[in-house]
Amino acid sequence: QSEEQIAQADLLLADNLIGEAPEATLEATLESWLRQDTLWRGILTESRWQQQQDTLRQIQQLQAQQPRFARLQAYYQQLMAAAIITPLFHYQYQISAPPRMHGVTLTAHGWFDFCQAWLPPPVDDAPA
Repeated sequence: QSEEQIAQADLLLADNLIGEAPEATLEATLESWLRQDTLWRGILTESRWQQQQDTLRQIQQLQAQQPRFARLQAYYQQLMAAAIITPLFHYQYQISAPPRMHGVTLTAHGWFDFCQAWLPPPVDDAPA
């Protein structure tokens, strides 16, 4: 897409699969997308785009990988909280789990959350 086409669009959709890689690769993928995708020029004003570049530059200057990745994730969350981006998922996921499994939820961003998953004790069908 050209910048002119992007500027004329009413709705911008991008298909970026972020989250399926090891943390180091995920960091590079997310940072590259936030820094280089041409759609940002259609989404952000010039000053906001420049601010994003400055923010990413500051994040990348952190030497330790974990704090750098945490700051990058926090910035991504800020973009979602400000409704600048909204992840849309059109994928169909199927989970294979025991039928009695409880506590699996769907997060606001469309991912399955297994943090509270649990199985009840086995049911004894034999008469007492």
